[in-house]
Amino acid sequence: MTDSRAKDFHIQVIVGTLIEAAADRDHAVREVVITSLRRIAQKHASVVLKDMVAYRMRNPKLTASHLIALLQAMEQICKERFQDIDDDVVHQLIEFSVEEMTQTADYLPDQQLPTSGILVALGQAHCIEVMEGLLRQFQPGVYPHYTILHTMGALASANVFGIVPFVKATLGTMLPMVGLLRNDAMKQVFSYTLGRFCDAVSEYLANIDHAPDPTVKKEAFSSEINIAYDVLANTWIHIREPKVCETVLQAIGLMFPLLPSEKVTEQVPRLVPVLLGLYRRSVDPYPITQCLSAVLDVALSLNKSTVEPLLDNLQNIMFDLVCTSPDYAQPETAKNHYEVLRCFNCIAGHFLDRVIELLIQQLKNNNDRERIKALFVVTHLVNSSENLIHPRIANLLTALRNMLGEHNVKVKKVLLKAIVAFASHGYLDGTEGKECVEFIVKHCCPHPASVVGKDLNNSSLLEELQGTCANTLYLLATTVPHIENTLWPVLLHCLLASQYTPACSHIARCLVYLATKRKDQLNFTESSAKLIQEVIGPHVILGRCLALLGCPLKSGRGIYILQFLRNYVLNVSRHLKPLWEKKIPELVCHIDRCKDNWDERVWEDHLLQFLSETLTEVDEEKWSVGLGVKLMEQSSLYQSYPEERGMLFKCLAVIVCHTTDTQFISQQLDVILSSMRQNSTNESKACARAVGICARSHLELVLLKLEKMRKEELIRKSSRLLNFMKDVKHEVEVERVRLTLLLCYGEVALQASDTQLLPQLEQGVAQWVLQQMQTAKDASVREASLRTLGNIAEALHPNRNTLHVILQSRNEMLSQTLSQLHPQYSNTGPINRRLELYPIVLHVATALIKLPPSLTAAERVSVLKTCFDRVYTAVALMEEDINPNESPGDINNSVDVGWADHMNLILDCLGSLVQELLLDSVSPATLDDIFTLLEPWLIKKSSQQRAASINTLHSVLQCYLDNVNFSYEAPSKFSQSGLILGRVVPRCTDPGMAVRQEAVICVQLVLCLAALYEGCVADHDNDCANDLSQIRDKFLTEDPNELFRVTNELAKIICARLPHIQLIHFLDSLLDGLLDVEPCSSSGASVVLNILIKSKGGELYHQVNDILCKKILIG
Repeated sequence: MTDSRAKDFHIQVIVGTLIEAAADRDHAVREVVITSLRRIAQKHASVVLKDMVAYRMRNPKLTASHLIALLQAMEQICKERFQDIDDDVVHQLIEFSVEEMTQTADYLPDQQLPTSGILVALGQAHCIEVMEGLLRQFQPGVYPHYTILHTMGALASANVFGIVPFVKATLGTMLPMVGLLRNDAMKQVFSYTLGRFCDAVSEYLANIDHAPDPTVKKEAFSSEINIAYDVLANTWIHIREPKVCETVLQAIGLMFPLLPSEKVTEQVPRLVPVLLGLYRRSVDPYPITQCLSAVLDVALSLNKSTVEPLLDNLQNIMFDLVCTSPDYAQPETAKNHYEVLRCFNCIAGHFLDRVIELLIQQLKNNNDRERIKALFVVTHLVNSSENLIHPRIANLLTALRNMLGEHNVKVKKVLLKAIVAFASHGYLDGTEGKECVEFIVKHCCPHPASVVGKDLNNSSLLEELQGTCANTLYLLATTVPHIENTLWPVLLHCLLASQYTPACSHIARCLVYLATKRKDQLNFTESSAKLIQEVIGPHVILGRCLALLGCPLKSGRGIYILQFLRNYVLNVSRHLKPLWEKKIPELVCHIDRCKDNWDERVWEDHLLQFLSETLTEVDEEKWSVGLGVKLMEQSSLYQSYPEERGMLFKCLAVIVCHTTDTQFISQQLDVILSSMRQNSTNESKACARAVGICARSHLELVLLKLEKMRKEELIRKSSRLLNFMKDVKHEVEVERVRLTLLLCYGEVALQASDTQLLPQLEQGVAQWVLQQMQTAKDASVREASLRTLGNIAEALHPNRNTLHVILQSRNEMLSQTLSQLHPQYSNTGPINRRLELYPIVLHVATALIKLPPSLTAAERVSVLKTCFDRVYTAVALMEEDINPNESPGDINNSVDVGWADHMNLILDCLGSLVQELLLDSVSPATLDDIFTLLEPWLIKKSSQQRAASINTLHSVLQCYLDNVNFSYEAPSKFSQSGLILGRVVPRCTDPGMAVRQEAVICVQLVLCLAALYEGCVADHDNDCANDLSQIRDKFLTEDPNELFRVTNELAKIICARLPHIQLIHFLDSLLDGLLDVEPCSSSGASVVLNILIKSKGGELYHQVNDILCKKILIG
């Protein structure tokens, strides 16, 4: 007992402290205090409340903020713990609250409303005690305090069963005062309380089975409510104060269901016009509509004839009140909108034909707003009164179909909602369903830029409509089962329609779900074919999907189409299910894994392999031919979709490879080749790839077709009269055909069987391609010619050339290829465009060099000289694009990043070519030839040429080091190391930072080569590489002192590792470096020369005269 008292004492101390802390000026502190008191009250509600009341009684002059904080805390505690409060505390709280609430006649909502809330909360469990406390302040003939009536009204909503026994007596006290009230505030609170009482009575009667007194009848309150209604409906409703009028309207709406039927019949013709007239006043329309809805509900259920004379005016006004775009940020506006729709619902229940006629008339209205309103009402009626309007559904659907060609975006959005309403209730089948689904699919497509760009606001609306339609279509497919039989055939039909190609991802997404539910059913397409008046065969669907998979990343279509095919497999062929169950997930995984680093050629190979395996699995020529025929028929679908059209041709080619029907093969080749004149460059490449695939199995026929095209198309005469006028269109078509033919021959060279192709390459194909390259006017034709020559060279490479066919005209082709190393277009064009053929030329030249027999030394030198002259001269073109503030000599510092990347590609290709020439004869003689040709470029004034040449030297030295072999026939000495080092060392202090690094690497490679020829082991090479790697980055400095120091280190490394016999050659070459075009490079050469003479002077004793002579000549 002692412990319990101590605990209670501690709680009282804590509560008292918190109560005093509630006086803090900081609002955040007061919030924390209130929260703490509420948490304590969870176990000690009575103690907390009792202490708070006592504190208030002891301190009658609390500050307003302190008092409000305490009252709000008491209100919250009473709401949360009203069942746990002791009876004596309840009585204390009631007395306290009534006194606190009524101690001043002024309206102080911050203090009085929380106090009223305390009484309402207590009234949920102690209604009698609370009402007794309130009624003591509510005596007959004495105007009550405003908050007394307000609390009674709030309590009536909170405890219906508890308040109804007090209603009749309370009304008896209230009504004598009603007619004498003059104050608007009192009229408002009287109206509020009367309305809450009526609402409580209605709810009591509606739940009479659970009421404490089931004998209560509506008639028990009729006389009091009649009196109150007469005052409110005849007098107070006309009050000008909007807030009072709104409260009166709410009360009338709640009273009306309790009026006797005779009174209702009498009042409807009077009240409805009054209510309609209030819309013209500055009164919130929501209370008016709410009241009108209640009146109509009661009146129409009793006697609809009372409303019929008012119907036309009523409908017109209600229709005007429908919102065209309900604003949910303004709840009252949205509430009024839906209350208006409820009114239409009431009217339609008794005057359906009149309502439908109005709606159909408005759906045809030229005004967009009126059509939107009508659609809102139609949608509401379908959703809420399906059984009621069922007899007129056909009329509404007809009106809806007539609107599917609507142009206004806002109308379309509301029309979409109406379509969804009809669909979800099972009304969209047959023609109506097909047209409505097509409407949704149509608007899943992105709108043309010409339409979107006219109006930015319209643009956002169109995008929103597109997204809404896509989501709506998927929701219909996945959540409305009875529309599946309509959706399935219509979506298949849309999938095959060209105009819906942009929406194919959304269509396929829905078909995935539908096909999942139907995948175990065969011929389910036929069961629904009446809706589209045709049977969609599996070949048609498969062919369309294959073409669309040409661009799997467009709108994410690829994964949906593949998943659909996986579920559709049984309708294509039963034999394919095991294969597709394995292969399709692999394709899906590829898309997911590679979408951020997409390679079209890799995807194309995967997809064509999938088709090839499919055809092999079915292993039925008739089936394959049928698929090919359907693909050919679908080619017209892709006039505006070149990528999909290209994939269709490639799929046709794969099918051709799996058939032996000569007529079919010839037809498919004709289809592929017939599009040559209309092709863009990308389409030409797709066409060529398809022809190349065909050549795998039908080379002879392909070559005949291509030769025929050469003879017919390239010499086809212009249709211009007497050729007096230049036919530009004809010339363009001929060039396109020429380009496509060249690409076709290139693909044939890659794809066809070697044994059939190689004997025919040189005389027929290769010579024609060479001729086209020589006479081409357009760069794209030259590029195609070069690529085809490269493919021919690849076909004749010894790795593929099992017949050992020798390309007799190899040297001529190589010469003609290298002749293309000259800038294209005009000197004013972008540099990367002017040099765009360089990488291709070098690549083709490399491929030709690989062919037997090997080039002679003279031919090798000629090729190298041509390449170095053309490429390094082109490099100089970029000087004008280098920012003067940037470090020279670094190609990557180019202002035009695209040009820098292109130049790097050219240099990489040049490096590959030079390496190939070196690999043909890895010997010091070959290296000497290459370095002799490179040497002049290493000392050019142009920093870019020096950078390019040192880059090439690096690749050559690395290749030599990686591939040199020592044998009894190979040279045992490497006499070039001193000469090369002497030429490279000045570049180590070149103004270009990139040149410096490349030069240091070259020094490292030369020293490693010299060591190898001297018989040193690999560890020696590693030591040398490590020493130079440590100082390489140190050369990237602008500090002259630091550069001098690191150059000294470099000189010491060279002196330590260079063989004795090479010292004089190194010194002799280094002396030439003193005359370098760059002062900093000649300074670097002098530093190294100084170190060399100091450290190795004794070994050069016998060459002193030669050294001095050369120095005198230089000086």
